[in-house]
Amino acid sequence: MLKIKEINDNENFSLVSNGNIESNNCSHSEKVFEPSGDYEVSTLLERDTEALGHQIAGHSRTGVLKHKLGYVLKPLQKEPLGTREVNFYFKVFGTVPRIEDNDNYATTTPDQDGDQRKRNSNLTLQKYLSKFYGVMRIHSMDEETGNPTWKHYIALEDLVEGFLKPCVVDIKVGAQTWDSLASPKKVAHERSKYIGTKQPIGLSLSGMQYYDLRAKKTSKMEKEFGKTLVVSTFIDTIYEFLNGASDPTIPNYIATKLLPRLKEIQEYFKVQREFCFYSSSLLIGYDAYRFEAQKLLKQNCNWELNDNLGDNTTSSWLRVCMIDFAHVTPMEGTNPGPDTNYQFGLNNLIKIFSELSSSTDIQSSSDSE
Repeated sequence: MLKIKEINDNENFSLVSNGNIESNNCSHSEKVFEPSGDYEVSTLLERDTEALGHQIAGHSRTGVLKHKLGYVLKPLQKEPLGTREVNFYFKVFGTVPRIEDNDNYATTTPDQDGDQRKRNSNLTLQKYLSKFYGVMRIHSMDEETGNPTWKHYIALEDLVEGFLKPCVVDIKVGAQTWDSLASPKKVAHERSKYIGTKQPIGLSLSGMQYYDLRAKKTSKMEKEFGKTLVVSTFIDTIYEFLNGASDPTIPNYIATKLLPRLKEIQEYFKVQREFCFYSSSLLIGYDAYRFEAQKLLKQNCNWELNDNLGDNTTSSWLRVCMIDFAHVTPMEGTNPGPDTNYQFGLNNLIKIFSELSSSTDIQSSSDSE
């Protein structure tokens, strides 16, 4: 287990305490999103898809697929969740560009219902989501009945496309992970999960995969691992995900690069008054090859890439994106408050990465014993 002294032992560092998770200021509606109008469902061939190699969390037995054109196919969840997530994407993006026409995302028009403030808010939100390419279907056989059927998917950008050694972590944000339509049984079930981190800091580790630079192999942690974590081991796990065991300067460098993006999302949540983001996640991904190649070239004194290693833009090797919107509900009322549930978890995540970006006294717990 890893120990980060400045986070765990420094009295000046304190994560925000949640208090009462029922006191979220998000004034949400009992309704779900209405469809933004008719939309086309494109038909794909199953032979043009394959299982997504870096899937780390999900609800479907069939899993997430990767299409040969490069986009990801996320299975629609059972109703009404599948329709709710589709309608959320259409609410935010409005029109859907062609898959090969990425530049259209600069001018994509959100749903025209509502006022200009909400449309501007959705344009901002688009920057923090993976690109949305609409709803697709694949003809297949029902696993239980053997009858022909259609499987429907949401087509999204592959956030780690081009990564040679992809490392991804799915962190669910918020102490309350159920929406207003949840049954008492569902609420009780949600409260019983991730009790070591969800209520204390509003964060749940749903899954993680990373390439271990020291062991030279890929490690993967599923949901059950995340449910065993407490605050200190959650932080240790993030440090491990960032390859701190290989080189303690790597977490410092990655955290420094991540923080501006996380703070942009933080600013968005200070002003957005349209959605309540329940059970939504942040996906963080980076390419460990950047650091492996740098070590091979003996340039690890400074992790900034040189021209020999290709694209030097942060987005070419590091991504942060909001995902999973089946439980997002619209706010209602003339003067709704901010989504304090999401803000609570996000603020704590920023505190953790802020400490990682400035920590110099990082060591394994075994070294300190």
